[in-house]
Amino acid sequence: MISVAMTTYNGEKFVCEQIDSILNQSMKIDEIIVCDDGSSDSTIELLKKYPVKVLQNDVNLGYRLNFKKAMELCSGDYIFLCDQDDIWLPNKVEEMMRMMKTHSNMHVLSSSFIYIDDKNQQIQMKLDKSRSNNNLYCRPVEKDSLYRVDFLDYLAMNYFQGCSLLLDKWIKDLVLEHYSTDVEHDYLINSIAASYSSMYFYNKPLFQYRLHEKNSIGAQYDTQTKEEHLQRANTLKIRTQNAHNA
Repeated sequence: MISVAMTTYNGEKFVCEQIDSILNQSMKIDEIIVCDDGSSDSTIELLKKYPVKVLQNDVNLGYRLNFKKAMELCSGDYIFLCDQDDIWLPNKVEEMMRMMKTHSNMHVLSSSFIYIDDKNQQIQMKLDKSRSNNNLYCRPVEKDSLYRVDFLDYLAMNYFQGCSLLLDKWIKDLVLEHYSTDVEHDYLINSIAASYSSMYFYNKPLFQYRLHEKNSIGAQYDTQTKEEHLQRANTLKIRTQNAHNA
């Protein structure tokens, strides 16, 4: 069984595109769990038009606890994490599930992505040949290839967004057992998986990652423009200041 754990908060502008992209996958998912963190716009009304299970929080939990709740409610053997404002490419589920099922030691898989703006236009950026994943990962990984991410890489920082992840139930249960709001949920998932040598990166773009002026991830920077967000996310100094380069 394949689940999708999505969180929403005032996502009326983009959430329908995201849901449509999930429902139109070449491999079908079994359930979409949406935890809404107190939206005051039409997000809930829009979601009611879709075959999804929507749960509204009584109080605003914040994105870390909201993702925890969404994962807890998923009943699948495999769980995709999902933001409200991205767009999945049609083969995302099929390709990532194929990778997961053919590698018995893989418990978490991240794919690469394409940056887009609020008008669905691709954001071009200069790529660094010594890096990968749109310069977010400190190691070069060949295009369309699979790479096991070493735990030592996570002594520095996280390189793979939660919205890029597929995890299995084993790692989900382990993460929930050790869940902490002191760190981002994706950093926790990836570092725990890497500690078991079971975190992998597939260097192929399988979704469009939207940058706009109210991205929920990195909420402390939610007043910056998408251009400032992109520049900050890919600043070599910030991404490598503590990186371990084995």
